[in-house]
Amino acid sequence: MCGPGDRHAERLRGTRRHGRPGGAGHRSGPGHHRYSGFYGTDLEATLRRLGTTSLIVTGCTTSVCVESTIRDAFFRDYLPVLLADCTSEPLGRANHEASLAVIEHNLGWVSDSKSLLAALTPVP
Repeated sequence: MCGPGDRHAERLRGTRRHGRPGGAGHRSGPGHHRYSGFYGTDLEATLRRLGTTSLIVTGCTTSVCVESTIRDAFFRDYLPVLLADCTSEPLGRANHEASLAVIEHNLGWVSDSKSLLAALTPVP
């Protein structure tokens, strides 16, 4: 889950902020988010309150934000389903493919948007 202010989301818009967590130029404090959508957010509390057990995951930077969120979901006993055609990887196709393999073999399911829509379409 990359949101406003996330350095990867900014890079995709062409306004990259320099610095890594803990490195020179890194900004921390209020409003700073980590790679996982679970870290420092109320996402887990919201999902538990709603009785959610499965997550459909999309996002930018498959090998960083998306994979981090899926790992945290798996560690919290959710079933994450990644829609491979609804993610992107500015760090290279090899990183994207490696993350898909790790997720599919260890952390959840990998599918695509067409298959999801077909599964959700009522049968007449």
